[in-house]
Amino acid sequence: MPSIYMPLKKIFVFFSTLSLLLSACSAPPSKQVEAQNAIKALEAKVATNIETVDYNLANDLATSYMEYAFKYNDDSLAANYLFKAASLQKGALGEYKDAIETLQNFIKNYPKDQNVPKAYFFIGTIYQDNLKEFGNAQTAYQTYLEKYPNDTFAKDARILIENISLTDEELLKKITQKKDSL
Repeated sequence: MPSIYMPLKKIFVFFSTLSLLLSACSAPPSKQVEAQNAIKALEAKVATNIETVDYNLANDLATSYMEYAFKYNDDSLAANYLFKAASLQKGALGEYKDAIETLQNFIKNYPKDQNVPKAYFFIGTIYQDNLKEFGNAQTAYQTYLEKYPNDTFAKDARILIENISLTDEELLKKITQKKDSL
């Protein structure tokens, strides 16, 4: 004869499972989601002050991007955040060496990311335009061309290498001569 406790046991298991599922749905957000939300809030603040970016705010955002990328390096947002951190370091923060280091970490950690070719080219432009380290710029451009000879900025990289050692006056003269010969 079946016991009355058997159906009660099934009902108890059902309601216990249901309460666990419901409590999981109402659980506080994970640390990862909290970090994403904090980044979104900082991005919104930076976007509203785009003409006069606050250094501390930009620094906080770059730091948040990097912390997220290193803590959640397998997340789909991590590579993009690291690339954005380098952009902030180069632009709003003027931290050129840090930007290069961040881009190198980006290339190392996310070698298949779609922004890797841009990162190589970006390193060259930072060396050339911001640090005035023309030898390093040329090396960066050459590395870019070896790896991505047909990429979007390949033609630009070739022109930059060809003219990297020219002064502004020499470059202007070269352009003028080319223009006159047409």
